Amino acid sequence: MVNQAEKRRFPRVSVNFVTVEVYSESGEPEAPELSFVINVSEDGMMFRGQRMYDKAQRILVTFTIPDDDAVIRTDAVVIHRQELATSKFYGIQFKDICASDKHMIREFIERYLKES
Repeated sequence: MVNQAEKRRFPRVSVNFVTVEVYSESGEPEAPELSFVINVSEDGMMFRGQRMYDKAQRILVTFTIPDDDAVIRTDAVVIHRQELATSKFYGIQFKDICASDKHMIREFIERYLKES
C-alpha cells in the first residue's frame, strides 16, 4: 500500500509560524493571525489557526523560510479544514506564487530532506 506522502506531487516539511491575513469583502486584509505551520510544500501548506476559515476562502499568507531572511507573501485558497476540540487545521494551496518564492521553498525542502 502506498502511503499518502508518496502520492503527493511535492514533498512537505515542517516550518514554524505563518501570518495569515483574511481578505474582507472589499479585498482588504483584516487583522492578521499568527498561526503554527504544520508543513509546507512548493504549492501549499497546512497550518493550525484559531479563527474560522471557510473552504474555498481566499487568504493572504506571509511567512519566512527557516535560516533565510526572505519573506514569502502569496495568495492562497483554503482547500480543506479539520476542526478538533481545541484546534482548527487548514490545508491551503498557493495561488500565483512567484517563481523565485517557489524556488526558495523548493531549496529549503531539499536541504531539509538531506539533513533528515
